[in-house]
Amino acid sequence: MNGYIMKKGRSVLADLADGAGLLTGDAGAGNIFYVDGGSTGPTGPGASGRTPDNPFQTIKEAMTACVSGHNDFIYVLNYGSNGRGTEDWPILVNKDMVHIIGARSMATSKWPTIKPDEADNAFTVTGQRCEFANLEIGGYSTGSGIEIGNAVWCTTIHDCFFGVTGDTAGTHGVYVAAGADAPHTVIYDCQFGVHLTGDGVRIAGNATRAWIGLPGHGNIFKGIAGIAINISGSAGLQGIFDNYFGLLADTAGDAITLAAGTSGIMVFGNRVGYGKTTAATEYFVDASTTNSWGQNWVGDAVALPA
Repeated sequence: MNGYIMKKGRSVLADLADGAGLLTGDAGAGNIFYVDGGSTGPTGPGASGRTPDNPFQTIKEAMTACVSGHNDFIYVLNYGSNGRGTEDWPILVNKDMVHIIGARSMATSKWPTIKPDEADNAFTVTGQRCEFANLEIGGYSTGSGIEIGNAVWCTTIHDCFFGVTGDTAGTHGVYVAAGADAPHTVIYDCQFGVHLTGDGVRIAGNATRAWIGLPGHGNIFKGIAGIAINISGSAGLQGIFDNYFGLLADTAGDAITLAAGTSGIMVFGNRVGYGKTTAATEYFVDASTTNSWGQNWVGDAVALPA
């Protein structure tokens, strides 16, 4: 569930506590498909996609081959113009329990890069319990990296970059539209950067019992043009934990903004930096009266929201 796979009777949530990270392709995995949309891959359809030496050209081909609910894995080895020019945008993740995993890179340098070559999202998710990992993801200038649809449960997004480099410019990194609810979404160990023109994570609808950052496994937001975590809808998240924010401007609410309709959100362990002087601006803004704020820092001081 939520992309967490059991290994030798031990849940990955336990491994996360030990800093081991997510284990993929382990017990319970279904089919495994490979994609190479870069210069090292095929230039047309017809591959089996079942081995690294005979990969699919596009993620769409791999999605078509997946069986919904089968816990299938798509490993993206490379992704460039061969894939982008042929891919249908957005990539529709419309089957349940599909894992889209990039060829593992260093934590500070993600690869491969998934971005559309037209004005659209990179991914639109309508399948249940899907996972994204080890990818650099960006929407075309007016699109988002990942948009999660309505009544889409348990999307897990981890170890991904959004707008960190110019290759992944876009509007929002992760987006839930007004009127949509994305229950049990989990976003952790990701980085959101200066090439986003909107927000890092924007939930304009709801994300019931979702997590933006897990205890000890938060996200990094650096130089976001809009608001790093913007919960503008009437959302009841589970928690916002242990995220780090390097702000672009001295603007109220730039780190975390919670709208009046939000409720029951635990906000603990988040840290904000801007400049080198004592902050006078409230970078946390909460218009609700039912959220729970623990110790969150601005500079070297604990700060409560405005």
